Amino acid sequence: MGLVRRNLMALMLLLACLVGISQGDYVAVTLEDGKQYEGELIGKSADVITIKVRGRNLPIPRTRISKVEPRSSPAEEYALRREKLKDDDLNGRYKLSYWLYERGLYRLAQSELKGLRQQFPDDQRVITLAGVIEKREKLESKKSEDSSGADKSNKLPVTSGVSGSNGASYRNSSQRLTRKQLNLIRLFEIDLKLKPVVQISSKTIRKVLDEYAGDDPQLLGARNQKRFLSLRNHEQLAIIFELSQTNPEIRSLYSEVVVKTDPPALRTFRTKIHKNYVINYCGTAGCHGGSKAGKLFLFRTKPISDETVYTNFFILDSHRSAGKFDLIDRGQPKNSLLIQYGLPRSAASEAHPEVDGWQPNFRRRNDPRIKMMEDWIRSLYSKRPPNYLIKFDDLGVSRPQDTESPTNTPLGAQQ
Repeated sequence: MGLVRRNLMALMLLLACLVGISQGDYVAVTLEDGKQYEGELIGKSADVITIKVRGRNLPIPRTRISKVEPRSSPAEEYALRREKLKDDDLNGRYKLSYWLYERGLYRLAQSELKGLRQQFPDDQRVITLAGVIEKREKLESKKSEDSSGADKSNKLPVTSGVSGSNGASYRNSSQRLTRKQLNLIRLFEIDLKLKPVVQISSKTIRKVLDEYAGDDPQLLGARNQKRFLSLRNHEQLAIIFELSQTNPEIRSLYSEVVVKTDPPALRTFRTKIHKNYVINYCGTAGCHGGSKAGKLFLFRTKPISDETVYTNFFILDSHRSAGKFDLIDRGQPKNSLLIQYGLPRSAASEAHPEVDGWQPNFRRRNDPRIKMMEDWIRSLYSKRPPNYLIKFDDLGVSRPQDTESPTNTPLGAQQ
């Protein structure tokens, strides 16, 4: 009852915060974990509040929200800041342009920069920033065109299992991900706010400066380059990530960045989901870990090794279902088939296919493990590139010799 009362109190406080806030208002949404998002309020329902952040609609479950506060919109803030600056204040107007750029207000930024270029035609900072914004606008325009009308159509070809471009499925592969491949997953799932241990060679850093210094004001000139060289590796990586927004080809250097530990999302997968659920339920010898696996084969031997943990995660994450939802559905975590297939058929939004020996893992929809898995899926990086830039063809196609017994007694399908 205490938990219900606390949830009810939290909902009442949230409703109080929303009084006087209407659709179209600019708001700051603070989550229970302290994260904050600012954007235009697009809609609010009994379960979800949706705001537009940098041109994208972001739905946020009310259960995760601590408070919602009104804010001045960036355009309003810009007008106030611009009013305080003189027309010939080059540094002040440049900083204001960069502030607009950081918030995705490209048209306002370009308008401000256009005036600066007319007054100060030789200032290299102004020329560089204008070029960066032009690239970003073109890139986002292309993304918008590519995503229009695309939902499942933009995903990998739908199969009943996980297949590569040559049609070879994982059940025919004995080769797990390499260290370089699993490192790419770590890289895309990294949380830089936690100051993770990252290694970037001086040779790679020099490549970044030699090839991209002219594409970012932060790297322009000897002073800024010296500062970049003095940063810690995770801080340098943050700038490399920023550069990738306008220079996608810089991702070719990602394989040269080494992430030494599991990011939080992969640590949760390793410690709370992989062994107890994936290995001992989904991947038992009588299910997806043996000869009856079908096209979705999960590895069972060496269950705590990085190669097994990351390969099984990659298989599950890359799986494309012929139905409405995927095994790991980042758009709708609660409907992820990884969860739904563990529920009794009567309680699932999409039930596990009829197969001999299948048994549910969860007895009820409010099992606390389900919320843990939903939270884990939400914590995954939502904008990661297809398959984390890992090529299916890099995996072998020989029949696996993966016949050792798992370390614990299976909890799922009967052997």
